[in-house]
Amino acid sequence: ENNLPGTVEQQDFLGATQRLTVKTGAGPVAVRMSRLANAAALPPGAPVWLKWRAGETAVFDAQN
Repeated sequence: ENNLPGTVEQQDFLGATQRLTVKTGAGPVAVRMSRLANAAALPPGAPVWLKWRAGETAVFDAQN
């Protein structure tokens, strides 16, 4: 399991999902999660820990 501490920079609501931009020591990370899975608001400035399984990792080229 991977984990990375960070701080929420931006929160966007997209219907049943929300997208967070999280500032980390490795750079900004975009996170999409179900609003139903986590009803708690995560406003900008909130400290968070990102955790995910290695098999669920997706990496995209920032240039495209």
